[in-house]
Amino acid sequence: MNKKQKIIIIFIVVAMLVFGSGVGAVYASDSAVPGDFLYSIDRAAESAQMSLTRGPDAKAELELEFLNERVAELDEVVESEGLDSDLVEDAVDEVEKSLAKAWGRTDAMIEARENGNVSEVVHQRVLQMQLENTLRHEEKLNAVKDKVDEKKEEHEQARLEKKLENALEKTKKNKSQAKKGLGIEENDDSGQWND
Repeated sequence: MNKKQKIIIIFIVVAMLVFGSGVGAVYASDSAVPGDFLYSIDRAAESAQMSLTRGPDAKAELELEFLNERVAELDEVVESEGLDSDLVEDAVDEVEKSLAKAWGRTDAMIEARENGNVSEVVHQRVLQMQLENTLRHEEKLNAVKDKVDEKKEEHEQARLEKKLENALEKTKKNKSQAKKGLGIEENDDSGQWND
């Protein structure tokens, strides 16, 4: 084997390690939660995925998937041994940010519908998805709040309860807006829209 062949082999091995570990890190980061070393990689991968997504309806759906992931992460943080108030706060902050982004994407989709860039069927489907997710999130956030009440000391409970109440309020606002867009009465919790 000559020197040129050795250099090429070394280059290939290094490239495989660099790119292979990068893909591996992105894959491994998918299960990361706030406070984990790989969490920023997970969020960067989501950002890249969003930038490659086209259409306001597809972006709204993807943002809802990310919101589902944030709520699952919050639940995982609360379920972990030795509940860490700072990590719970970080996870709640991530849920609140994601709630705002999800509704922002849904607003953009509604605007696109009003401008004729999204069909009524797609518009209704995304709003229905928003409502169904919001009902699940409300239920999950209430369950998380109950778990925090059980696990934390009183002085920590008040602080975490306030953060969770804020997230629940945003969830209820999203639910109300989705119901309005679907023509569902505010007191109807069936999650089904009428034609």
